[in-house]
Formats: sequence, C-alpha cells, structure tokens
Amino acid sequence: MIKKKAASRIRLRNSLTSINIPNSVTMIGDEAFEWCDSLTNINIPNSVTTIGWHAFGGCKSLTNINIPNSVTTIEDGAFCGCESLTNINIPNSVTMIENWAFSGCRNLLAHIKSDIIQRFGENVFDLKVYK
Repeated sequence: MIKKKAASRIRLRNSLTSINIPNSVTMIGDEAFEWCDSLTNINIPNSVTTIGWHAFGGCKSLTNINIPNSVTTIEDGAFCGCESLTNINIPNSVTMIENWAFSGCRNLLAHIKSDIIQRFGENVFDLKVYK
C-alpha cells in the first residue's frame, strides 16, 4: 500500500503544470509541491501567510510567481532549485525570508519591496546548483 501511494505521488508531481491554491489555504506546507518538475504556474491567494520549508523546492520549470501581500514568511528553501524562475516580487508584507529561500535560482531577478524585513537568512540568493 505504501509503495502504491509513493508511486502515485511521483506520477502526480511529474504531471502538475499549474496550481490554483484555494482561498481557504493559509499556509503552503513543507515540501507541498517539492520536485514538481513540470510545474510552470502557481496562483497563490491572498489568504496565504506562510510559504513553507521547501514548498516549491526543485520545481525546475517554474518561471514566474506572484507572492501576495498577505505573505509574511518565506521559509527555508521555499523556492530553492527553481532554475527557470526569472522574476519574483517580494511584497512589503514579508518580514522573514529564511535561509536558502531562493538558492540555486540562477536566472532570478528579485524585487524586494519590503523595508521591514526582520529576518533575512543566510544564503537567501546563493547561486550554487541545488540537486
């Protein structure tokens, strides 16, 4: 039974291309969409306040993401290894960007609009390849 669930999860992660997260979601959990290799588009609603640990880590096809003004925390490695990510706007609601949040995003141009960041972790934009 466990093997069947694991195999289904792998197939699902390889087939996701777009995600519309419902308005009822307040946190995108740890590793929620990690390694979704085909994922190119994410719609994050204004209800989300936290993007969890490695939530989108390794999503190599993800090109653009809009972080809504409701987000206050971007946790460790949330977007690490998103090699195709080219543009991200970090709104002024964000007060914490944890370690390696965008590590390995080689093509990323980040626009940080927040002047109230209380915690800016280590190697947030480290360009080492994430594997």
